[in-house]
Amino acid sequence: MELRELAEQLSGGSLYVRTALAGAHMGQIAVGKTEEDFAGWARVAPPERLPATVSGVFCERMSSRRELILCGGGHISKPVCALGHMLGYAVTVIDDRPEFANRARFPQAQRVLCLPFAQALAELPADASYVIVTRGHQDDAACLARILQVPFAYCGMIGSKTKVAAVMQRMRALGYTQRQLDAVHSPIGLKIGAHTPEEIAVSIAAELIAVNSVRETSLFPDDIVQQLRHNAGRMVMAAIVRREGSAPRGAGARMLVTEDGGCFGTIGGGSVEHAAQARARALMGGAPELQQYELGGGEASHLGMVCGGRVTVLFTPIAARTEGDG
Repeated sequence: MELRELAEQLSGGSLYVRTALAGAHMGQIAVGKTEEDFAGWARVAPPERLPATVSGVFCERMSSRRELILCGGGHISKPVCALGHMLGYAVTVIDDRPEFANRARFPQAQRVLCLPFAQALAELPADASYVIVTRGHQDDAACLARILQVPFAYCGMIGSKTKVAAVMQRMRALGYTQRQLDAVHSPIGLKIGAHTPEEIAVSIAAELIAVNSVRETSLFPDDIVQQLRHNAGRMVMAAIVRREGSAPRGAGARMLVTEDGGCFGTIGGGSVEHAAQARARALMGGAPELQQYELGGGEASHLGMVCGGRVTVLFTPIAARTEGDG
């Protein structure tokens, strides 16, 4: 499979991806919906954590977007929506009151749904992040009961200890296990002494970052996806496949360099990224290759990086699309 085709397939949700790092298959990718879908060079023992390299194959679970769904359009949701958008989430706001669910109130939201919560949550995306900030415990319970039925990246619910206890007791009565309930962050947000809606929003955003930083899903940024779908010119994908020691970005970070001078995504910024951009432009139309960049001492000092680590970057050239490619 080629990277352009992968970009199309990612529109349907997250996928398991294998990339060859050596030999005749270097740069080739294989895709599956489960670990059992791989054969040939891509069939390696699944690592304990993703992303990881096993027997010369880079293994990862990949998604093209991060979704944040806000249940409730009140005073806390406004700054949470703004911060979520700033952090790169596609934000959906749900409320059954027109004065709280409208585009003027949430200009940064991708979707604003003025619907009963049960109707709006009838179809939930897997691996989304959910923030429950409705106006009352009955709506909180209705939202949580639905969200607990799907895999989620994060779920947080606001409320006093009394309110949270009542909602959790109702969930137990509905048959949800303590393990499922323990996955819900409530009280919501990191404990930073927040009081105002804006401060509470910062605490929620910080908790989102903390939780998602240890998840095993690589993000295939939307701007890269759009370039792969719509830019017919030659490109080179630069992907970190190994990080050793301290480095700004870890395995799975990606940067796409286009022949027309564009650069999308990031592998950490700074002079090392600049050097990687230059190498990518030199490889237009060439063959895949691996490059190591030291981030401490020697060449790294010359490049202005003193983190003390090392990253291995796979450069994968992408051919121009011809008329017959669709």
